[in-house]
Amino acid sequence: MPFLGQDWRSPGEQWVRTTEGWERLRMWRLKLLENFNESRIARLIRLAVLEGLCVQKEIEGCQGSQPYVCIVKGTKEQKTQVSLSEAFSRLDMSGAVRDNHRCNYACKLLELLVTKKLSTLSGTAQKVVFNIMECVLDQVMKTKNNTGVMQSLLKEAATALHQGRYNHLGSSSLWAHHMQAVVRMQKRLDSIQLDERSDDGQVQMTDLPDDCIRQILLRLADHKDLVNTGLIDQRTFSLAEEQLMWKELCLFHFEPCQMCAVIRRNESMQQLSWKVLYLRLAKRYGLKDVYAEMLRLCRHCSALYWERRGHPCVLSHLDPQSSPVTPACFVQLFAS
Repeated sequence: MPFLGQDWRSPGEQWVRTTEGWERLRMWRLKLLENFNESRIARLIRLAVLEGLCVQKEIEGCQGSQPYVCIVKGTKEQKTQVSLSEAFSRLDMSGAVRDNHRCNYACKLLELLVTKKLSTLSGTAQKVVFNIMECVLDQVMKTKNNTGVMQSLLKEAATALHQGRYNHLGSSSLWAHHMQAVVRMQKRLDSIQLDERSDDGQVQMTDLPDDCIRQILLRLADHKDLVNTGLIDQRTFSLAEEQLMWKELCLFHFEPCQMCAVIRRNESMQQLSWKVLYLRLAKRYGLKDVYAEMLRLCRHCSALYWERRGHPCVLSHLDPQSSPVTPACFVQLFAS
């Protein structure tokens, strides 16, 4: 309700009627803003508290999280809606290198990207690849495991950077930054010191009976690990050279038709040792990739997820069928 004073030069002050009576409009506006700010601050505080609780629950339940990414069915243009860097982020690839079950898979994936696709990757994807390599190196320096894998990965990265220095995507300064990162990581890896286990009186592998050592050797899937383990002492070396060990390796990695293909004319299985046969097969066909955990593709929702962590699919409990995705298939999906 406007109130006009007696002075014609001034219209006077405006008044509004409230539950407490008549108040000046200017003062009522200030009071309203003060009340609004207080309620606004209280609301923000409540939201911050709730967000803090959600973050705490997320941190506490990070071990049971379900990282996954959905694959778009259709043409190649539709599939490129999910980039390589985004797929790495959604699948928690940086956390995978810190997990013993997923580390070998992630390292193999990095090896394929570095050796075959590095010069064709975008600048963002290149940064993600080298950031994950940094995470691998941090884990190697912390646990002092997989030093050979990291050494091979850095060597291949240096070779790929040298070969693609004149033909690559991204700026030349970014490519030079990658070279400096490889040199820096190589220096860090060279500084690692592997300490031998001290004689603490606990049971060691050499203290086990032959049957226990034989069962340990039978679970090795790579002949390099078998040979290196046999270098411990003479007894372990004799166990590693048994024909049973090389026979199990042949039967694990190769099919019977492949074994028959490498047998030369006028030779028979009785004349060949399993070790010689294994070396021939490995040279011609290569070894089967073995991973403790792999990515799998759901047949219902086309979600790419880690096998042990699952994914939020409403039909997975009814028909949990999925197909394994090898590192080569992953590269073909996101980096082709």
